[in-house]
Amino acid sequence: MNLRKPTLYGVVGGPLSEPGGRVVRKGLRRAKPVIRSGALVTVAFFNLYLAVHYIRLALAQEYGTSPLDKITCLILLPLAFLFLQDRRSWLPVLTMLGYGAVLMLGAFVFPNRGVSQPISAIVTIALDSKLAIMTFAFAWLFKRTGSAMQVFESLFILIIILCLINIPFIFYDLSTGVSVKGDPLAMKGVFVQPQGLFLHQNQVAWLYAFGAFAAATRYQLRKRTLDLMLCALFVMFVCLVVSIKEIVGCFVGLLIIFRTSRSGFGSLGVGLAVLAGVAAFVLNYTELGTAILGHVGMFYGSNAIDTVRAAMMDASFRIAADHFPLGTGGGTFGSVGSILFGYSQLYYDYGIYLLWGGSPEMPKFLEDAGWAKLIAEGGALGVSFYLLFLMSCGVYIVHRDPNATSADEALRRLCLAFLLLILAISIASSPFTDELLEFVAALALGYGMSKSLRAGGARNGVKSAVPPQ
Repeated sequence: MNLRKPTLYGVVGGPLSEPGGRVVRKGLRRAKPVIRSGALVTVAFFNLYLAVHYIRLALAQEYGTSPLDKITCLILLPLAFLFLQDRRSWLPVLTMLGYGAVLMLGAFVFPNRGVSQPISAIVTIALDSKLAIMTFAFAWLFKRTGSAMQVFESLFILIIILCLINIPFIFYDLSTGVSVKGDPLAMKGVFVQPQGLFLHQNQVAWLYAFGAFAAATRYQLRKRTLDLMLCALFVMFVCLVVSIKEIVGCFVGLLIIFRTSRSGFGSLGVGLAVLAGVAAFVLNYTELGTAILGHVGMFYGSNAIDTVRAAMMDASFRIAADHFPLGTGGGTFGSVGSILFGYSQLYYDYGIYLLWGGSPEMPKFLEDAGWAKLIAEGGALGVSFYLLFLMSCGVYIVHRDPNATSADEALRRLCLAFLLLILAISIASSPFTDELLEFVAALALGYGMSKSLRAGGARNGVKSAVPPQ
């Protein structure tokens, strides 16, 4: 290789020893403190968001909306616009704009009595845009500061600490049957569902699933037995909550994280088959399986009871068919606008108002069916746009770069595990507008979009300045 030959590696127009290299070296030295400060601020931001969220949950005595994610999106909005210069943002932006246009158009084409329009549709579009804003902003931060590894490593430590802090309170729940906040705990079969420091058992399952992923990824990076032991401990607490969505998402995510770098789809199929076999044994021969099947039987089968989630999912397909292809528009079904700006007529038309948790007097479960909301409000066209948005962002963590470093590959697998867990949770929740889950989803998608898919290796979306040998 001729070292005197001018080449283009990043911002350098040739070897630094050539004439003019002194000026370049000075510029790089001046830029280092700026980059270092940006990385530190980025790391601090991610940790602060997560810490504030969990402190708020620990101090809360009842459910209530939080402005944390809305304020964060307003702060990050300029960074999201900066990422629009990257061509990888074009398809996600177009699909999200198409989704918003469908929600607004549907609200005008099919006016819904009981809901104030267009304010309800505008609010719904704004809330549904939070995921896109966070994703683009996080991608810009990772790409600009090169701080992805530092961010994830610091979040690993914070999540593990939060998991360890919560353990004594879980044992208190199990021993007394009452949470530390004085609320009676739910039962699933013979199992008490602990809440720890939080208000709902699912929040415990989410934290420990994230903790299991963090410990597993640390083990992949460092091969320390302590991390493997922590992973096993946190998985036990996920199972203790007896929530099938989180259990399935956790085990599938761990299977992805622990796969060897050279394993193909065959090994993944074998792993899934083993998990299916273990699940079949647990469901048929253990008390845990009896509790899970009993809970599933409440929603499906001959003994199913009428619940808001099941009824809304069934109604959403009928609404999409009745208002094909636009749906009923934003803020009309399963969204904040359908409650905040009046009680939607759709709840009367499709019998939701008769169910506990779906009535005008107590509409506490109307926002728990995320996919039902997307299908009903967006119709066939709107939900297609939204799915295309998720796929156009998520393709970058599904794709495996053969030239990526082992650390980059470990983070890619972690992000894929996060996304699959959130998709599992979305069966009976609205994760893409939830304060915590939308943050984690944006973290995963943003990391993927900050990476380069070009040959030659990539790290946080910046092509290496060292040429391949």
